[in-house]
Amino acid sequence: MDDVQILTEARNKVADRWIQGRDTDSIGGFCSIGAVRSAHMNYWVREHGSLPEVIAEQMGFNADQERVALHLNYAIRELYPEYEGYGEDTSIIPDWNDADGRTQEQVLEMFDRALKIVERDG
Repeated sequence: MDDVQILTEARNKVADRWIQGRDTDSIGGFCSIGAVRSAHMNYWVREHGSLPEVIAEQMGFNADQERVALHLNYAIRELYPEYEGYGEDTSIIPDWNDADGRTQEQVLEMFDRALKIVERDG
């Protein structure tokens, strides 16, 4: 699984049209989590030709998506120390993405930091 490729595609989706409050919208908008989920599914189809039924039917994250999203969690915690107290899972991402006053630029900064974390830590 290529975390850099998935994070880069997810970042591009957010750069094109970022939203809050839901994973996706009808005109191509994505929140942080929705972008990761969509980019992962696109990656899987490119690599394998189709989605396995378990991924296609799954409402929540699968293990690969969770692992990729953890890079976003670490990025948030590095960029915003006030989130340091949150757990070691991806549960902070929706709250952070949807926070009042959050900007698209901040979300893109989070993706950029997550990409640096992958390069740094593997």
